[in-house]
Formats: sequence, structure tokens, C-alpha cells
Amino acid sequence: MIFALAKFSSFFADFNRRSLTENDFFEICEKELVAVVFEEMPILQGFTAKLKSRNYIFLDRDLHGLNFLWIAFHELAHYVLHEPRPRCAASVKFYSLCRPNAQEDEADAVALVAIYPTTCLEDLQISAPSEYPFERDLISKRLAIYETFRI
Repeated sequence: MIFALAKFSSFFADFNRRSLTENDFFEICEKELVAVVFEEMPILQGFTAKLKSRNYIFLDRDLHGLNFLWIAFHELAHYVLHEPRPRCAASVKFYSLCRPNAQEDEADAVALVAIYPTTCLEDLQISAPSEYPFERDLISKRLAIYETFRI
């Protein structure tokens, strides 16, 4: 996990220093030549794909706000950390409600640190809990990462 977070920080200098934004996501994708495609996705919210040496992040076109940031940085983390093996002609990775594994945990951790850097954790701990269950869940997971890894 520490390695995953350190590797992602090499892609964006402000990682874990400030909350990253939609603009940051698109800037990183542009710099890395990752095409971002918005599609209607009734089941999935996002996935990464590498087709014929071109990298893609597909996102549900209805994502916005915190949910967009969560899924976008999760998928970007897959691109940075879990590049398909060179012998694979095509590779697709899906973000869904599937069984968690180490790669999903790493992508979740990167997305959480991108949204809630260490510099804002004190404010999260002393502020009133969010009225939104999704945001409360993300904050709880982020605080658990801090408690475990001190990042």
C-alpha cells in the first residue's frame, strides 16, 4: 500500500498535499495520453482499458461531484499502478461492486488520498459528520488508511 501511494505521488506533485480536483484528473490524463471517454453505463461506473497501445478510462456520463472524483481517481490509480502485462493485446479492468482484492484496495486508497489528503484529516475529524452516507463512508475509509499507514 505504501508503495502504491508513493508511486502515484510521482505522477502528481500535489498528491497528498491538497485535495485533487476534476481539473487535476484531466491534466494528469492529458499528460499521460490517457483518453477519457464518457458513456452511459447502467451497471458499471468506470473502467480502464488498454487497446492497441492506447490507454482509456471510461466513466459513466452521469457521474458528478464527489462520486466523479472517487471513480475517476480510482480508475486513474489502476492506470498508474496496475498496467497490463506487455504480452496482453487488450486489457480491461472494471470498477464495480465485485469482490475486493489488493489492486482494488490500492486504487481505493489512492482515490481517498487524492480527495482527502493528510493535510485535511484534522479538519475531517473535528467537523460535524457529513449528512451524506456516501461521503461519511469515504471519510471513514480514509481515516482508517491514516490509522494503519500514517499517510
